[in-house]
Amino acid sequence: MVTCREAVVSETIESHRLNRHFLMRKAVRVGETYFRIFFAEAPLFARASLLARASAQCLLASLMALILLPFGLGHSMVYQIKAAANLGKLRAALGQSAVELYKG
Repeated sequence: MVTCREAVVSETIESHRLNRHFLMRKAVRVGETYFRIFFAEAPLFARASLLARASAQCLLASLMALILLPFGLGHSMVYQIKAAANLGKLRAALGQSAVELYKG
């Protein structure tokens, strides 16, 4: 692998990926993927611990998102995305099908 600090990199992001709906679905999918990679085959205690932690983090992040909403959507979105990622962990642990992001 070769790196170059001076390299100029650009990326074109499609407009349908620049909205709240897509970002929230992506965050859920990230949480689902995290659970499936690190906890799907873990012992029951480890999965239960993750579920308890993800539940608490989802609730706290949701509360923070509501508190920060009057100060602007950008501030609130940080916590909405954290809540969605933890919701994704819970969805995967409960065996729900993965969120589909890209339709081909």
